[in-house]
Amino acid sequence: MLLLYCNCYRVAAGVGIDNHNINIYVIRYEDLLYDTSATLIKALDFIGISYKFDNVNNAIEKASVDYLREKENLGMWFETEKNNINFIGPAVNNQWISRLSQEQIELIEKFSYNQMKQWGYL
Repeated sequence: MLLLYCNCYRVAAGVGIDNHNINIYVIRYEDLLYDTSATLIKALDFIGISYKFDNVNNAIEKASVDYLREKENLGMWFETEKNNINFIGPAVNNQWISRLSQEQIELIEKFSYNQMKQWGYL
């Protein structure tokens, strides 16, 4: 599965970035985590969607980890009994360090080296 992800990502990113024949907007998780509003506004501008700042802020609030965890604790989104299934993860940067094996990290680096270097990961 990881290899499939790497190949799909490499093909998609390579087509837009290397060949310049389609537009791809890359959103780094770190940017979304640390400057959500600015990152979302840049993405909306890129795809040409008009917005009001109040709506952007409301969307960010309703998609926040705290808000979604609160909804999850009520029984997901259907206000049903809590079913002990946690959909919302820890939402922290650098989780991969403790979750991926060295082999998985090497596969990702092998198949995404150029993009990882371009975006400051290597």
